[in-house]
Amino acid sequence: MQGPSEFTITGTLGKYDATSFLPQIKVPTLFTVGQFDEVGPELVRRFAARVPAARYVQLAGSAHMTPWDARDENVKSCARSYAWRTRPARGREVGMIKGVHRSRAGRRCAGGVGPAT
Repeated sequence: MQGPSEFTITGTLGKYDATSFLPQIKVPTLFTVGQFDEVGPELVRRFAARVPAARYVQLAGSAHMTPWDARDENVKSCARSYAWRTRPARGREVGMIKGVHRSRAGRRCAGGVGPAT
């Protein structure tokens, strides 16, 4: 789909752009990016700005592999994001029940970390 190299996209994904769909994401979303990520923090910040319930975190001193480069800060960012998303969002009350994420209707979310549905 991307072609023979990740550095020069020549496959079917070469001209694919889903940016217009970002405003349609209705669940809390965490965007993380390393300070030196090849993607670039500004591009990720622009994507995050298009998602209504998004948070953006730039991890200082890291590149693309933030769980490796900035492990502790990455874990803290995820934990803060999960705490943030348990607040009522868009009329839905959500919360953590014994480590399993549940929606107001009581639906269990996959792996305990999925979006409330």
